[in-house]
Amino acid sequence: MAIVTSYNGKITVNAVDLSDHMVSWKLAKPQTANEAQAAGALHKQYRAGMGDPYIEATFRADDAVGSVNQTLRGLITPTSTGVPIVARRINSARSSANPDYTMDAIVSGDLMPLEDSWGEVPQITVKFCPVGAYAETSTTT
Repeated sequence: MAIVTSYNGKITVNAVDLSDHMVSWKLAKPQTANEAQAAGALHKQYRAGMGDPYIEATFRADDAVGSVNQTLRGLITPTSTGVPIVARRINSARSSANPDYTMDAIVSGDLMPLEDSWGEVPQITVKFCPVGAYAETSTTT
């Protein structure tokens, strides 16, 4: 097993490359477990339920045109139908060891464009949840 250190990730939000502002990101692929026992069972039994993938990313705040704040702020709307999100562990060629994680997503939770601390570079953390298909693509580009 190869150990990979992530220091140069890739993330695009609505085709805007925000990789150079990304501090960290994570991909979560939780799955619910549904109770499935019947009357007379001696213990609980479960069946696999729906998956609930999401991508959470933290960016350095930047108010420049076409940068982090402007790109993310436009996603907070009740009429959003999702935007394409593409993330990759290492910002190099896609491969079986470095797949693309893609989804059309909306922002879930708060977008805090003003959460500054004295003497620190502001950061924005955002959670992207799929509105449609989620995919892992490992074929080379």
